[in-house]
Amino acid sequence: MKRWLVALLLLGLSALAQEALKVGVVVSATGPAASLGIPERNTFLMLQEMLDRTGGVAGRKVQFVILDDASDTTQAVRNTRRLVEEGVVAIVGTTTTPASLGMIPVVAEAKVPMISLAASKDIIHPVDAQRFWVFKTPQTEELMARAIVADMVARGVKTVAYIGFNDAYGEGWARFFETEARAKGLQVVASERYARTDTSVTGQVLRILARRPDAVLIGASGTPAVLPQRTLKERGYAGLIYQT
Repeated sequence: MKRWLVALLLLGLSALAQEALKVGVVVSATGPAASLGIPERNTFLMLQEMLDRTGGVAGRKVQFVILDDASDTTQAVRNTRRLVEEGVVAIVGTTTTPASLGMIPVVAEAKVPMISLAASKDIIHPVDAQRFWVFKTPQTEELMARAIVADMVARGVKTVAYIGFNDAYGEGWARFFETEARAKGLQVVASERYARTDTSVTGQVLRILARRPDAVLIGASGTPAVLPQRTLKERGYAGLIYQT
């Protein structure tokens, strides 16, 4: 983590005086994505302590300004605008794909580099005028979908079902997974969606079970990803279950 942080911070050195370099951080420390956002926040708190002890980066003190978007895209955009107004040299965040996509126009307009912590390929591709300013840390769902399908094929899976979030993250996973599955000769027998805040997916799971798939992929993240798997097991599903 320190390597990319050094490279990112050096971008702002020539434009600033000797005050601390301010780096904005937006994470989902509360809300449905909190199980991901809390460790992300804690990582930056630890990194702040480390940099304070070691004298910062390239002889400059570093200050992380950490804001919680509550797993909400609108709040993530508000946080991004606030950080830009505060003069940060870069922004890291946020936790989820939909909120990260919402932040892109703001950082592009301000010409502030952004490193997303979310997975979707759409965050960085295509590299147009807006995405020129955007980077991300995880591998793309396209790459992960290839690995998952390869494992399914190796295990003799013939039919598959998909259930994922009804947002940019879930749709991206559905697109790449279903395309790769069909290309490798697997039959996609069901494709279901649910909201991150849903408390039940019984209807979706019953439709999946009716198609008797050999395997199910859950296109979700954080605590809400548990719901479909728990419901599948409670309803007696004995096939393979994959998580993104």
